[in-house]
Amino acid sequence: MHYCYEAVFSQSVGLLESRDADSPNVREITGEVWARGSDDTRIRVGALQAIQMDLWYGSALLEADAHSQDLAEVVSAFWNPAKLRFVPAIENLFPDQSALLYLQLLQIEDAHRGRDLGLATIAACLERFGNSNAGTLAILKPCPLQFAEGPLDEALVAKYAARGFTTESKRAFASLTKHWARLGFRRIAKTDFWAWSCDQATPDWSRKPCGKRA
Repeated sequence: MHYCYEAVFSQSVGLLESRDADSPNVREITGEVWARGSDDTRIRVGALQAIQMDLWYGSALLEADAHSQDLAEVVSAFWNPAKLRFVPAIENLFPDQSALLYLQLLQIEDAHRGRDLGLATIAACLERFGNSNAGTLAILKPCPLQFAEGPLDEALVAKYAARGFTTESKRAFASLTKHWARLGFRRIAKTDFWAWSCDQATPDWSRKPCGKRA
């Protein structure tokens, strides 16, 4: 079966009704990846979740915390509210960034893997939401599927080992980080997070929409 793929994104904005409410500066992004077959059938084969946030105002940490613990941990680790800039580990890579695009989750169905569909989906998200706001820094934390629930989940590791995935965690993480480096992501010091700046152009290959099922 021959497939063509597309990613459809939507963005929701919280309304600042009280100090505990979400800020309009915190915007949730959802994406769906669809495959259209040669018989014109259309199926959902992937999903993306991300958060876009402006950081240049003084209450960024409070509003991140009001949104979710996940976002608060990223903002508190990498943003310096006193200086209104990212920490030196990021400034040394990508200076003068003032907005965050946190890529929380990317899932692609097993049957449609191996065609750089995940990279193309992230590239489309970066092109639409990263380049739309000057000074945007995208951050993600690569995690191989077979260790998504933690390296001690032997059943999950065995499940993916049967499909040809490596059971060696260091090798798996090294392979995945090399994968995301193809988009221009760079590791933030010695952390498990990788970053990309909207000052970089997304590669042309990411716009290839079609592929054959293996």
